[in-house]
Amino acid sequence: MKRKAAAIIGVLSLVSLAACGGDDSETSDTTATADTTAATEDTTAATEDTTAPAAEAVSLAGVCPETVTFQTDWNPESEHGFLYQLVGDDYEVDAAGVRVTGPLVASGGVDTGVKVQVRAGGPAVGFSSPTSLMYQDPDIFLGFVSTDGAVQDSGEFPTMTVVAPFNINPQIIMWDPATYPDVKTIADLKATGAKVR
Repeated sequence: MKRKAAAIIGVLSLVSLAACGGDDSETSDTTATADTTAATEDTTAATEDTTAPAAEAVSLAGVCPETVTFQTDWNPESEHGFLYQLVGDDYEVDAAGVRVTGPLVASGGVDTGVKVQVRAGGPAVGFSSPTSLMYQDPDIFLGFVSTDGAVQDSGEFPTMTVVAPFNINPQIIMWDPATYPDVKTIADLKATGAKVR
């Protein structure tokens, strides 16, 4: 239990560090006036340095595991994009293991001193749930667990939610029209007794 608590604290620290990246630009309390000036044809090239300031160094070594492993619930997809943004340059793709491992980077691409591994789920793991995989493999730090899955497995395999990456969960229900030719609505699908996952 202490290991899980430490892991959760580490992830929350990681998320906090990633969210702390801000800008150093100053704001002004001036109000725009209604005066307008016609544009001229003259242009001047920018002479000042327009590069962003270097991001602050962040070290998660000794705070997080050497490799922070995330188990997703499906093949790599756009909904997982926020996770893949944590993977820095010099990453390795393990096609057989259906995973990618690389340096975990904070805002601005700053190496944090630990690695991150993102593992594909769904067909890549024989459709095993992230919850069951987390209980089988102690190296998995966090997994994508839906609320309904967490409730369903709560008796035998309890999990704790630490982040909701979406305000609305983008889900669909699709079926094979050749297998279910009379299904035109979700109510029709329910009447067939088909299992919806």
